[in-house]
Amino acid sequence: LQELTQEKTKKLPEYVLLSASGPSHMKRYKVAVKLDDEILGIGEGFSKKFAEQLAAKIACEKFLNSTGGNDDID
Repeated sequence: LQELTQEKTKKLPEYVLLSASGPSHMKRYKVAVKLDDEILGIGEGFSKKFAEQLAAKIACEKFLNSTGGNDDID
């Protein structure tokens, strides 16, 4: 995602923790990935890293669709 956004917009995405809920031993995190204050994807999971990765995957798909496809991605 970082490579895509940097190549197309010269900017890096920002990850924002939206919420953390549940007991300390089973927290559930909700993370958004944003570019220019636009949310590109939201991910949820039992770790921040997983939630960020899911948000990035969703954002990649959305970003590629909005910029005309996946010319360089196999």
